[in-house]
Amino acid sequence: MGKSKFKKILPYLIGVVVAAVLVGGGYAYAAMAVNKEGIFPGVTFEGKELGGKTAEEAENVINEAFIEENDTFKIKYLENEFEVAPGGLGFSYDSEKIAETAYNECRKGNVFKRFFEMVKIQKFGKEIDPVYLDDKEYFDEAIEMLISEFTEAAKPVSVQIEGNVATVTLNRNEKLPDYDKLFKTVKGMVESKMFENLEMPLTEHSEVNENLVYLAIYKEPKDAYSKKDEDGRVSIVAHENGIQVSKDAIKMAIANMKPNENFFKVEIAEVEPKVKTEDVEKGFFNDVLGTSVSHYASSTASRAHNVALAAKKINGVILNCGDEFSYNKTVGSRTTAAGFKTATIFTNGGISEEVGGGICQVSSTLYAAALYADLQIVERKNHTFTVAYSKPGLDATVYYGSIDFRFKNNTNNPIKIQAEGVNGVLTVNILGTNDKKHTVEITTSIIESYGINEVVRYNENLAPGTVKVVQSGQTGYKATGVKTVKDAKGNVVKTEKLPTSVYSSMNKIVEKGPEAAPVPEIPEVYTNPNVGGYVPEVQTPPQSSFQPIPQQPAAPAPETIPQGFPTSPVTEPAPVQPVIPAQ
Repeated sequence: MGKSKFKKILPYLIGVVVAAVLVGGGYAYAAMAVNKEGIFPGVTFEGKELGGKTAEEAENVINEAFIEENDTFKIKYLENEFEVAPGGLGFSYDSEKIAETAYNECRKGNVFKRFFEMVKIQKFGKEIDPVYLDDKEYFDEAIEMLISEFTEAAKPVSVQIEGNVATVTLNRNEKLPDYDKLFKTVKGMVESKMFENLEMPLTEHSEVNENLVYLAIYKEPKDAYSKKDEDGRVSIVAHENGIQVSKDAIKMAIANMKPNENFFKVEIAEVEPKVKTEDVEKGFFNDVLGTSVSHYASSTASRAHNVALAAKKINGVILNCGDEFSYNKTVGSRTTAAGFKTATIFTNGGISEEVGGGICQVSSTLYAAALYADLQIVERKNHTFTVAYSKPGLDATVYYGSIDFRFKNNTNNPIKIQAEGVNGVLTVNILGTNDKKHTVEITTSIIESYGINEVVRYNENLAPGTVKVVQSGQTGYKATGVKTVKDAKGNVVKTEKLPTSVYSSMNKIVEKGPEAAPVPEIPEVYTNPNVGGYVPEVQTPPQSSFQPIPQQPAAPAPETIPQGFPTSPVTEPAPVQPVIPAQ
């Protein structure tokens, strides 16, 4: 083809290409218009389809994926081991950022770029890379609390405040837990999804002095205040009391310590700020966003005590916009030193007694209140077996250091937890500002049920013939639910499927004693009334099939006794004695 001829048809070729692109671009825009409220089909995260979901719905899928894919592992410190889970140490997916990335697929760039991205995703799909969140302060506190369960955690300086006196304990040149190194190791395992048991790394600290002690005690008072970010979300910053102490007093106390002593006391002064939290709270928390009630009147005194104590520990907690609530972090370690008592709990095999039994009722009731408040659930796990105080699918079990219940304040205003356990009734309210006037409805349903197996055990300590039911057993279920959010006019704003909860059936356990001895048969009695008194009727002996041995006048030789008869001499049968019946 000559150059002159090619120049003539070039405009037509360009026109065809442009037309094709425009048609494709138009198709892309049409597809985007259909899915303008949802993520483009074919976009996935950790193999889970996000297509068609809103960004908020995608966040729930992402949070569930983190819980499913992160295994527990053990950390050994000295001679002790404790099991932990990434979620209980402050790690999670940045669900908001991941969902935003997924939502923006095929939505950015010019028409050509969007079109080619759409075609590529339709053919090959698009897997969104994970983005992680971590809370170093939460991690350090969680590890420190776990270590305190087994042994006193060593620190360069330990300070205990009582009234206006600070008791300072010095740890001279001890090997101490290296939280920074442990955090980096755990973070690497979370991001690689390769979990293994760890040995607690240790570090050495130098000799302490008055400056180190001063920094451990001194605290600047801070006023409470409210603030609003660029998106209009309001937060309350709580006040903090300050602590003042003299460096000269610390230096003198260290100098006066005896050679074998490692602690001293020093006077302090607490300083209140000018503006307190309660001053700023006025005007907030006027609406009940979510509420839930459960009952524990039939509980033992120890369990009732634990329920009321856990409710007291979460009562009054304020969460600002974006803040995350952790049940384990708020309630703390379940020990007798923390005020908890021994009560019944569920275990994998059934039921047992443990310190803190009953506090799962508080976490479950709080979970239901959080659902009705339409808050973002970050971590939640159902019990092994169903519980009497909660519907299947609306409970939340916790176990310190391993299983936590966490949710996030995803509203535009601060929220406050109000919890109280009185006279066998536990009430949990979540207060805030219902500026959208939304209401929430929750429906639950049973998908499957699992029968009860009976296990029989023999107990020689029981009385003969005794049967004792040790454990009644429970039916197992698979349950799910739906959360429906409506506006002030009753229109459905959104629906959200709740996580599926699977509850195992609990075995019925029966203990049996030794076999009872056979009861002797009582002979049948024949009676006959008579005038002038009661005279028993004489029993007639049954006819024998054997003939009696005839008497011989002389016995030169003994008769052969038939086999089976007694070998004693044969005598006349004794007269039959009357049998008197029992009264």
